[in-house]
Amino acid sequence: ASPQAGDTVSAIIPRGEDDLLRDDLAGAIEELSDLGSAASESMARWLADARRLESALAEMRDINDRLLAGINTQ
Repeated sequence: ASPQAGDTVSAIIPRGEDDLLRDDLAGAIEELSDLGSAASESMARWLADARRLESALAEMRDINDRLLAGINTQ
C-alpha cells in the first residue's frame, strides 16, 4: 500500500520512510521537515544528520565528476 496523503504525523512519517526505502534522502528530508513542531523537535537531530549526509554525498559526487573529467582529458 502506498503512504497516505495528508499533513498528520501518521501520514508524513510513512511517506518519509517510503522515500528512504527508495533511496531518496532529499525527498525524506523534505517530507519530514513538514512535521508539526512537537514531532519536528523529536526529528531535529535526525534531520540535521540527514542534511549533513546529503551535503557530503553531493560533495562526493562533485569530486567524482571532477576526477572523471580530469581522467577523460588525459
